[in-house]
Amino acid sequence: MTAEDLVPPDFAAAIARTVAPTPVIATATGPGRLGFEADTITVSESAGVVPLRVVRRGGAAGTVSFGWRTIDDSAVADRDYAGLGTVQGSIGPGETSKTLLIPIVSDAVRESTELFDVVIEDPTAGATLGNITQITVIIVDDD
Repeated sequence: MTAEDLVPPDFAAAIARTVAPTPVIATATGPGRLGFEADTITVSESAGVVPLRVVRRGGAAGTVSFGWRTIDDSAVADRDYAGLGTVQGSIGPGETSKTLLIPIVSDAVRESTELFDVVIEDPTAGATLGNITQITVIIVDDD
């Protein structure tokens, strides 16, 4: 099961508006190191989805799979964002990035800014984890 399989149909429009970067074909050998592009991302609640970019540096040989999961902070799974459990992601041969999508709940309730974290772990095919393996998602209420 992939993250795309878990996105509810009512988020389809939000996902369609999300610009996914075009993968860059790398020439380095080896499976590389996986990490997030940044250690924080800020989104408005009305965005409907959080796009998180995982990058592969130092090589792009073969397909690398990895697990990723969310961790509650002031934002809580299934109340403020979709609780997906542990999800398997992958980056294909020659690709240097993958965008993970996490649906967020947009409601009419006035709330403070909320946070949750996402971690990547357990890369396969000889890949290792890079410097940024956890990202903090900041949800700004725009009601």
